Amino acid sequence: MPTRIFLCNEREDPEIRQYLQEAEASIAAGEEYLITWSCANVTSVQPGDRAFLKRVGSKPNGYFAAGYVVAAEKRYQLRLQDRRFQNLSAAYDYDSRPGNFVIWLAWDSCVDFELPLRTDLLKRNPQFDGALLDPTAGGGVLRQQYALLLEREWQNHGEEMAKRDRGIRLVDVCIDLGRQNNQQKNHPQAIEYYCRALDVQGDCVKAFVGLGNAYQSLNDHAQAIADYSEALAIGSAYDRVVYGRRGISYYHLQAWQEALLDLERAVQLNPQNSEAHLYRGMTCLKLKQVEAAIASFDQALALDPELDQAFYFRGRGRFYRQEFEAAIADFSAAIHLKPDLIESYYYRGLAYSKLDNGSDFLALQDLRLAAKMYKGRDDLDRYLKVRDLIEVLTPVEPASEELILPAQTPRLLPPETPELKLPDLPPEIVVTANAEPEVSSPRDRLKAAEKQAIDLVIQHYISQGWQVEPAANPRLGFKFSCTQGDQRQDIEIKGLLGQEITFLITSREVSQAKSNPNFVLWVVTACLEQPQLHHWSGAEMLERFQLDPMKYLAILQPDPV
Repeated sequence: MPTRIFLCNEREDPEIRQYLQEAEASIAAGEEYLITWSCANVTSVQPGDRAFLKRVGSKPNGYFAAGYVVAAEKRYQLRLQDRRFQNLSAAYDYDSRPGNFVIWLAWDSCVDFELPLRTDLLKRNPQFDGALLDPTAGGGVLRQQYALLLEREWQNHGEEMAKRDRGIRLVDVCIDLGRQNNQQKNHPQAIEYYCRALDVQGDCVKAFVGLGNAYQSLNDHAQAIADYSEALAIGSAYDRVVYGRRGISYYHLQAWQEALLDLERAVQLNPQNSEAHLYRGMTCLKLKQVEAAIASFDQALALDPELDQAFYFRGRGRFYRQEFEAAIADFSAAIHLKPDLIESYYYRGLAYSKLDNGSDFLALQDLRLAAKMYKGRDDLDRYLKVRDLIEVLTPVEPASEELILPAQTPRLLPPETPELKLPDLPPEIVVTANAEPEVSSPRDRLKAAEKQAIDLVIQHYISQGWQVEPAANPRLGFKFSCTQGDQRQDIEIKGLLGQEITFLITSREVSQAKSNPNFVLWVVTACLEQPQLHHWSGAEMLERFQLDPMKYLAILQPDPV
């Protein structure tokens, strides 16, 4: 849309200073200031045209307000009141004199009438050579190349006047209102204000950053990335912040490589950004770059010694390196800063269980507390997982299994699994498996899940023509033997309540995976809700899972002869 210059001579418009006061009050309330203005005999004005108002006559000459042409209310539109002017746009008001039309304007910014953007100073800029900065009649169009320059100079001048409390801009008001709503966690309202700011100034970096922050708080990380990217495309001093924020959203979308690139850029631009160091370390952990992760956590803690997440994740890194005492120190520091950080108790308990100094009591203390907190948070899957670990660590009578091995926790596996040469599960079997038995206690739910898993897998084999027999010896390391022609599969079945694939596995089952080419592990997730089957051959299981020994059963052997 074109940019037009409208004129104001205080001798002809003696109420201009009152208009400016009204405009300031309206804009401060988050609204544009509506006013009618003369455009002389110009008949080409359209709603949406950019409008600058220039002080003429008395000095200093220059631009003191800006906004847009808008449509007049229908009852005032000249084209609807007089058929002679039906070709005029909706911007024209019927209150007009011959040869002097009036249009409606909506101001979005203004400055002190005594402190306009002076045209004599603009003329000193060679970029304005040839620009018609002193029109003799209002409503004329400024050529596009000069309009862009004038827009930039007006934004700079308006921002400076606003800082001196000698001007006001609607875009700044909307940004402030958006920021306030973000701080008050009223993110949808904040988004409305930031969008309003962009309606006023389409390249407002602050608005794009504010939108990104609001969407990130709402966990809409894809939209947050889009808004942060818009801000980075414009470019500003905010880049040192925006790279870090976008990296955090990439992290939450599990786009580890993109996250790492942004977070590294963020710490290069601003080495004091402790949050960027923290998330860079977390991303490095996901990429198994443990040394780089710990170095990032060290930097984050040097900047902010009370960053509980940095202690916790550094503890995870040290646990991974089997530096268990150092990991315990980090988890303890995280707990001191944030006593309700459940995962710190859980991993500290695991770390205690790894020590050879009789720390099982301390491990059990932490794990029992973690289990209680998970149960209080209604996180049944994690509660049951921790309860199983507690059973492993609790002294009991010698059992039939000499070695207990849980999969390393936490372990999240992708939904896609290697193909086993079996057809897909028939739909009718899925339906019957979805029926949730009425069980109350967590242990009953776990047993019900295991039973559902067995029924589901066995129905799968039988429906495909396999013969299924219980294992000849239940201590072999698998539950059933399935045969079809010359094919044989020895299957072990695990039933889980949730989607996370983490479970206990015995030493004999691991031994079968290593030595038995017919061994197949089946895992059924969400058994009591929407069961999903996953399966691995023994070799695939050993490749996909990292097995972490927790405890051995010691049996005194007779003296050798």
